[in-house]
Amino acid sequence: MIDYITKIPSELLSKILKYNKILIDLMLTCKIFLNIIKDNQFKMNWLFFHFGKSHALFHTVRLGPNFINVDLANMIVEKIGISRYFIQRLALRFSLYDKKLLELKLQHNNSTINDS
Repeated sequence: MIDYITKIPSELLSKILKYNKILIDLMLTCKIFLNIIKDNQFKMNWLFFHFGKSHALFHTVRLGPNFINVDLANMIVEKIGISRYFIQRLALRFSLYDKKLLELKLQHNNSTINDS
């Protein structure tokens, strides 16, 4: 079965995989699926498909530190924007885990102060 999967382009596989609501089952199936699902672009498209752009960032945080990373958060923010309240909630939840997210909070606070 793996031989057939390797012949399918990863772009097509990612479009097929995004229809699955539970990604953990696919991640455990094979390394090809695992690599596709770990890709930030795939994660963003999956979130938009299942939860819509308005709720994607919320569900990214809800899925926890194994799902979210700074690059994914930045990609989503570039597409939809972000509220100051959400940055505060994100920092409260993850600042203990990820110094880059704390730096993102500080950078966002500085930019809003400078814009005022």
